[in-house]
Order: sequence, then structure tokens, then C-alpha cells
Amino acid sequence: MSIFIQIMRRFIEHWVLNVIQFFFNYPVYYLKRIWNYDDVHHTSIDQYQSMQHCKLTRSIPYGSHPREKFHLLEPTQHTKIRGNLFYVHGGGFVTSCREMYYNSFTYLCRRGYRVFIVDYPLSPQSRHPYPTLSILRCLNYLRSNTKWKIKELHMIGDSAGANLILLSTSIIQNSNIQLHFQRFLSSKESATMSKYIYPKIMSCVSIYGMISKKIGSQASFPMGLGFSFLWQCITNYNNDDDAEIFPVSFDDVLESFSSSGNGDAKMNFPPVQFLVGGQDPLLQDSLFVYNKMKSNHYTTNLQVYQDGFHGFFGVPPDWQLGRWKLACRPCSEDMYAFLNTHTIEPRSTKISLMGQRTIGNDWFGVIVISQLVIVMPFVIVCGPLLLCWLVWYVVG
Repeated sequence: MSIFIQIMRRFIEHWVLNVIQFFFNYPVYYLKRIWNYDDVHHTSIDQYQSMQHCKLTRSIPYGSHPREKFHLLEPTQHTKIRGNLFYVHGGGFVTSCREMYYNSFTYLCRRGYRVFIVDYPLSPQSRHPYPTLSILRCLNYLRSNTKWKIKELHMIGDSAGANLILLSTSIIQNSNIQLHFQRFLSSKESATMSKYIYPKIMSCVSIYGMISKKIGSQASFPMGLGFSFLWQCITNYNNDDDAEIFPVSFDDVLESFSSSGNGDAKMNFPPVQFLVGGQDPLLQDSLFVYNKMKSNHYTTNLQVYQDGFHGFFGVPPDWQLGRWKLACRPCSEDMYAFLNTHTIEPRSTKISLMGQRTIGNDWFGVIVISQLVIVMPFVIVCGPLLLCWLVWYVVG
């Protein structure tokens, strides 16, 4: 039975995940590019034209891996940048891309923030801890490169991206955790990382974070099974459960390095905001980690949006329906208020909804999402069936 399970895991890893990655790398990516050519008709969450007063620079490389690139959003009506935002997307560590999400941050760009939307190597091709190492490499690039010299920034991540930004922050802020992390790299990688310098992390925002391995795996079927599989994808099937590895989830970092009544020093960590939907399968992840941080006296707050389901923030507002759209507006307001509180030059925390546009329903978004919920599953299921038919036909 265990051999059968291993075969199924390998099949899912090599077929299913590669099909999913293909769709995000090509059909979805380029459909989103086409959608952006008609930007004059797109509306942001603050009721402005989506890219109004924003400049986008695509695909700036920060490392040698093909996925080590970021998009840059810059305000065009601000002579001085109020702050820098570093956003890491979700996708279960195995999929998605920078092209999908930047429209959700233009409302912050219009308020004086510069936004880096970062891609990173995906699992199972690049397993833990290498996605985290890529995030650290990007932060070093932004701090040390003469073009940027970024001295401080805010970290934002959704779902799996939330786990990556919190892991990275814990490594940057705590020398003992950084040394522990380097133990699991090659000697060359460890030596290179020892020379990294990083911006100061002003705050972290976790949006429906996939940040607790234990709680995620306890979710009801089929979500629990899916979460367990995703956590296995980022690690390694051959690892013994008792083998020593750098903690995979931020929850494990808290457990390993925070004070728990045994006299250990508390981790150094900036203020953290947790934003999650009341209908989100990952709600318990965020609640569990928030309560753990609060009990250890970290500066943190939590906002739960009762109508929110997973993914309500990331995609363009014009594509959102029902619960997604209802949760996106208050989430955007709360995020801005939190960032504003921890920005050196704060402004009014209320988002001025001065735009005169109405957020409608964009049918192009239906085409893009249909690629993910209809076409992609069809290919995943029918591909192996077609292969079996071809083998049967040839042999017959």
C-alpha cells in the first residue's frame, strides 16, 4: 500500500503540479497581460482607474533563477516615497505568479507607497528552504544594489506567501535563527548568505496565511488532505519525520524559538497584522498563530471578515463576486490603516474614496478564472486517460 501511495504522490507531483504551473506560466499569465492593455476600463478598490497615477515596471531580475524576478509599482504623483511594500504571492508554494496580483496594490501606490511584487522558485522543483532563501536574496538585492538602497520596508504575503515573509522576517531579525537556517544550506550558499544585508522590517501583514502545518492538516476532508499534500511538496517525501530540518511553517518557528516559560529569550519581531476571511479554510491557521503570538506578547492584531473566502484580496476587484468583493474593501482599508500606523510619515488612515468609478463585473476575469477551474482540471484528468488510450491503441 505504501508503494502505491508513493507512486500516486509522484504522479501528482510530476503531472498535476506541472500542469498547474504551466497554466499560470502561460495561459493565465498572458491572458492577464491582454487584460491590462484595456486598463482604462478597469477599476481599483478605491474607485480609481486601476493603474491611474501608477507606473509599472515588469520582470526585474534579482537572482539567477528564472523565477527570481519582481514587478515594481511606483507612484507618479508623489515626489517622495512614503514607504516600501514587499509582497510575496501565495499558491500553495507550487504555483501562481507576480502578474496576477499587482492590481490589488495600486490603491496603496496612489497613497505614496512603492510596491515590489516578488516571484520565487516553486516546489516541488525548489523545495524548502530554497524559496525562503530566494526571498532573502531579493531583500539583500534591494538593500545592497546601488539603484535601490532600500533601508526599510513592510512585508506582505498571502496564503503560502504569508508563511514565506514571516519565516524570512524571523531569520533577518534574529541572528540565532539565521545561523540555524544556514546550517541547512550548502557551504557555498551559507557563505554567500553570511554577506547579505537587509532592509529594516517595519511590519508584516499576513493575508489568509498558510502558516501552521499542524492546524492546516487538521482541516476537514478534502481540505485537510490537500493542505497535507502541499506541505509535503515544499519539503521532501524522503525526509524522516524525526529528521532535523529548519522549521517549514512559521508556527514551528514560534514554537522553537519563542519564549514558552522555560526562560528562553523572546524572538525579535516587528508588528504583525493578520487578515483572514470567516469562511476561509485557513481561518484556524491565522487564529492559532495570532493567539500564540499574542500570548507571547508580540505586537499583533487580527481582522476577520465574516463574508470572506480564500483569495478575496489578490485578484483584480473587477473579477470579484459575492463574498470576495464584500471582504476586499474592508480588508484594503484595514491594511492601509495598519501600514499607515507603522509608516514614518503617516497620513489620514481613512482611504479617500474620491474616485467616481463603480467596481463592476468584468467578464474577461471569467475567462481567466475558467482556465483554472474548468480547462486546467479537464487537462489534468483527460491527459492520463488519453495517454492510456494511446498505449492501448499502439499495443492493440
